Parts: sequence; C-alpha cells; structure tokens
Amino acid sequence: MALNLVSGITEQLGSIIASEFTLTASVKEEIQKLESKFRTIQAVLNDAEKRQVKEEAVKLWLDKLKDVSYEMDDVLDEWNTAMIKAAIEKEQEEEKAETSTAKKRKVLPLIPSFNFSILHHRDIAHKIKELNEKLDEIVKEREMYWVKDDLVSILLGKGSEEERSPHVISLVGMGGIGKTTLAQLAYNDPECRVAKAIIEALGGERSSFLVLDDVWTEDSTLWEPFRLALKYGAQGSRILVTTRKIRVAEIMGSTSARMINLEMLSEEDCWLVFRKIAFLDRDPNQCEQLEDLGRKIVKKCKGLPLAAKTLGSLMRFQRSREEWEMVLDSSLWELEDVGRVVEKDLFGPLLLSYNDLPSSLKQCFSFCAVFPKDYVFHIDDLVYMWMAHGYIDSKEHMELKGREYFENLAIRSFFQDFQEYEVGCGEAHELLRRVFAFTGEASIP
Repeated sequence: MALNLVSGITEQLGSIIASEFTLTASVKEEIQKLESKFRTIQAVLNDAEKRQVKEEAVKLWLDKLKDVSYEMDDVLDEWNTAMIKAAIEKEQEEEKAETSTAKKRKVLPLIPSFNFSILHHRDIAHKIKELNEKLDEIVKEREMYWVKDDLVSILLGKGSEEERSPHVISLVGMGGIGKTTLAQLAYNDPECRVAKAIIEALGGERSSFLVLDDVWTEDSTLWEPFRLALKYGAQGSRILVTTRKIRVAEIMGSTSARMINLEMLSEEDCWLVFRKIAFLDRDPNQCEQLEDLGRKIVKKCKGLPLAAKTLGSLMRFQRSREEWEMVLDSSLWELEDVGRVVEKDLFGPLLLSYNDLPSSLKQCFSFCAVFPKDYVFHIDDLVYMWMAHGYIDSKEHMELKGREYFENLAIRSFFQDFQEYEVGCGEAHELLRRVFAFTGEASIP
C-alpha cells in the first residue's frame, strides 16, 4: 500500500517539475527536494513492508511515511485543482476579451495567472516546505533503522571480496549515541550466527568475530602488535571497533566503506524514547498535562539516546508539574567547563539523575566506582558487598532491601542489565563515574 502511494506521489512530483507551468525558483527547489526524497524512500519500501511484520520500529516508520504521503497527496490535489480552476478562468476571460478592445485583450488574460501564482503559490509553497521538513526526519529515521542491516552486511562480507587478513569495521560516534548497543545487536544477530553455523557445519574454516569496544588511543604504535597478531586470522574473520574518533578508526585500518558514522536521533525519536520511559504506568490525563514540559526537556537531549533514556528514567519518579519544572529550570544545564569530565550534552541529564537519588542509593552506587569499566558481577554479590559495608538501611530482610535498592538503580538506567543475575558496568556507568570525579562524590580508580 505504501509503495503504491509513494510511487504515485513521486510520479506527480516529476510531472510538475517537467511541466511547462511556471514555478518560482523557491517552489521548484522544494518540489525537486521532495521528489528526490520520495525516490530514495521508494527504493527501500519493498524491504520495509516485509520487515514491518516482525519489527515494530519499521512498522511505526511506515505509518509516519503514510501520514506524510497522505498530506502530500492532499497538497497535490489542491495544486491540481487550483491549476484547473486557473485554466478555466483564463479561458473564460479570453472569450470575454475577444469582444473587448485590444487593450483589454492584453490585460485581462494576465489576471487569473496573477491570482494563482501569487496567492496559491504562497500557500502551497509553505505547505510543501513543511512537508519537506517532516520528510527529512523520516529519511533520517530510515537511515537509523537500516544501519544495523548495513553493519550485518559488512560483517558477512556481502558485496566485497574476501581478504586473508581480518576486516576492521568501525562504529564511530560520540558517547551515548548507541555504538555499544549496536555492536551487541550485530553480534547477536541471527543472520550472523546462522551463517557462521552453516559454514562450520559444512566443514568450512572457523571464522571469528572480535569486538574492541570504546577504543580511544590514537597512537598507531600501540595498535601495531595487535594488528600483526591478528593478521593471519581465519579467512572471513572480522574485527568490530567502537570509537568516538574517526582518526582511531583510520589508524586501525577501517576504510570508508567499512566505517559507519552514527548520527544524532531526531527530536521526535528522542521524544519517543523519553515518553516510553517517563510516562510508563502514568495516568493518560497526567501525561497530557506534562507533555509540553516533557518536549522542552527532550530538546536538551541534543539527539543522544542515552540522554533521553536517562532523563526518561529520572522523570518517571517526578509526579507533579512543579517537579518537572524544577528539572527543566535546573542550573545544571548551564554548567561550564565539564568537557574534561564528560560530553557536555550528557552531563546535565546524568548529574540530574544522580542528584535525585536518596543518600542511601547514592552511597550504594558510588561504591560501584571500585569496579573497572565493563566489569560483570552478580546482583547477589553486589548486594552482599553493600550489606558488608553497612549501606543497607534496614535491620530486617536486608537482602530484600538490597535487591530493592538495585532495582531502583536499574530502573533509573544506572546499570546495563544483560541477564537476570549478571550486570555489566557499561558506557552509562563509565560516564557517571566521570561525573563522580567532577563532583568529588567518589574516588575513581
């Protein structure tokens, strides 16, 4: 359905561009942009309509596309109606002009063209510009949904000749953009796992997939020993690197074809992430009353999914409008000189979330600074450590209380919970450790 709709609109836009009808330069430019974007989207619709059955995100993307397409269809109907009306009026005026003086014959035919070009052009141009902006967001979302497929395709070596030395594939983007999450999705993708199992079952050479997460060093001499050691790995092996620096990706051997730059989320996507967490189990009327403040808070996420998730977790526990206003108006958003500690756009959300904790939970989480980044521990072991240090504010049922502490912290996105009993201190935790360093709350090893 979406394919037919988009195809029809693309054809109509192409006809308008090719027609002899006079367009102002700005309107023609906007129409050309729209036509180009619809053609880009049209190319992936077959795949999207198949994927929507199993992937909710793609289904939502298609729904948005349909909404914009229907709006565009209405604008084109309005455009065509106005053109037909103008043509009829012009024909009527020309018939009248035949019985008038030569002066009238010269002037009157220009009147309907003037009415259409000035009045309708202005209104339609405004609508087309708005639709172009909406379509920009949809195109960006398509890139986000398809980026994992691109990564999986590169990992499986589709469309490229196999080399003896492992391919180095890099995910590049600032902290909190989702590099590690994407790497995990790719690593566990069924297509990767099935392909590997088939090759091994057929007696093929065992291939490997090594992930180097959050690489920082730009010193090529430090990478050289690893490169030499991995040079003679099994054919088909892959090295997936996540880093915040393009220079690091280049030093490690990623070509432009094997480098994926992760861009910011659109404001609307940040809002969807935030809303899903902040409004969980909340009364619909209250959600409606808080939406205006929520959207203003989301603007401060600057397109970072981690910021949207952290703020959503924080606002989930703020019940009144006054509490939401306090977060929105907090002076922490304006703090300067935080670049040495953490990305500035993440600093406010992280510190606001940490400051909102009661002292007992602050103490428990600050204790986790003793663990190195990416350390995996059992929840029960962590609770026992809290108990041994006297951090659990309870004389009875201390283990249950400790579990409650942990669940509270997990809900607020302070931990990365991969399994029921094992938890990793991942990128979110690392950023918060740096916040501790900035505030002096904890000793960082």
